[in-house]
Amino acid sequence: MSDQRIAALEYARKNKKNFLNSLNEVLKIPSVSTDPAHLPDMQNAANWAASQLRDLGMQKVEIHPTARHPVVYAEWLGVKGAPTVLIYGHYDVQPADPLDLWQTGPFEPTVRGESLYARGASDMK
Repeated sequence: MSDQRIAALEYARKNKKNFLNSLNEVLKIPSVSTDPAHLPDMQNAANWAASQLRDLGMQKVEIHPTARHPVVYAEWLGVKGAPTVLIYGHYDVQPADPLDLWQTGPFEPTVRGESLYARGASDMK
């Protein structure tokens, strides 16, 4: 195993609690993009994503309003001549209906066994 891979795994293990806390934060935001009642939640999710990107050290972080939901953009151009990498993700989720099929609230992250359950927990969010 390479030294870089070992260092990355050690970093992940050391910071696991912080990573899970951050994931739980965003999972609590009911960012259902298809429901107009959740427009403020969509903005909250965009703000959360922008804050995380700033904390990661991105040099330019912007939230662009659109006709529907905001787009979050960030860049880091710290190495001249380095290749460009584009990462796409989304912070919205589909409706959680039917609610009676959930053992716990869809926006109340819950650990059962080795798994974390919440709306969006395994789909980009």
